[in-house]
Amino acid sequence: MTVVTSFRTKVTAGEDEAESIVNAIGEQKHVITDSERDGFGWPWGSITDACAKHMGRRPNGAWIRNPTDHDLYNTYGWQQTTTVLKAVKAEILGINSKPTTVKTATFRNNSSVGGTFNVSIWEEVSNTVSNTWSSTNSFSLEQSISYEIGFLGTGGGGETSMSYTHSWGQSKTESQTVTLGSETGVEVYLEPGQAVKSTLVATRGTMEVKVTYSATVEGRTAMNYNPRHNGHHFWSTGTNTILQAGGLNRSKSFTENLEIGYYSNAEILLEDAKTGELLASLPLDGGPAVKPGETVSFNLSPQARAAGAAEVVAAGTPAEPDHPTA
Repeated sequence: MTVVTSFRTKVTAGEDEAESIVNAIGEQKHVITDSERDGFGWPWGSITDACAKHMGRRPNGAWIRNPTDHDLYNTYGWQQTTTVLKAVKAEILGINSKPTTVKTATFRNNSSVGGTFNVSIWEEVSNTVSNTWSSTNSFSLEQSISYEIGFLGTGGGGETSMSYTHSWGQSKTESQTVTLGSETGVEVYLEPGQAVKSTLVATRGTMEVKVTYSATVEGRTAMNYNPRHNGHHFWSTGTNTILQAGGLNRSKSFTENLEIGYYSNAEILLEDAKTGELLASLPLDGGPAVKPGETVSFNLSPQARAAGAAEVVAAGTPAEPDHPTA
């Protein structure tokens, strides 16, 4: 076996196709096996028939690899017919995404005085990758395939990734647990009796990826003629030339489908628990929402909101929900 390039598949799952990347590489060569010969669909005797069509006369024997009569491949240094397995294409078939409410919680100030409350909210979710294959039973890859799957904007922001290896043709699901939201550092000021609903939302995406692999052949077909053919007992011709003459398959394709489920665009929404009015939002993607040791604070009292709205009106710009200050 000769490993020309190790087999690796890399996927970066983003919000849409423009933000996503897929790539697959790998190539291996080995002397063809009997099962691969069957996989190409060459019945016994078909190679000899093809040699007869190409040479104009049927040989006494025809071989695509050792052993042969008279040890022809070793004697003359001819290349045995070799199977070439290669990753040829990786493509995104589609991305489906929809907003999802991951978790909600309501925080209420039941005291008689205003106070600051921690309204942090988080949830553990799973990013998943499922691999399924078309039939590869007749062909063998004598190495594992390495996978690296990256998820943009998962968890507290930035990119997370998972890595694993599978055998050739192995259908299996891998998963990774990530935390969406912020466990600490999100505080709001609430007046007596005031309540706020904290909602953790995210985009749940499903990406469909297809990787196409090919099996082709290279090398020589050996032939023995007795009596001689055009002055020689022993001949060799490129196996692909022989296959073409006999109308036999020269390639085989396999597909691997990856279904990737992931979360992105995580955000905490703070709403008035009574009216449903959006009071503030805290985007979590694109970087840590709350750095270690820091606190994001919102003053959601009616007085503070009224004062903020008055400042916006004075400035002549439309009012928007509050944004965090650290």
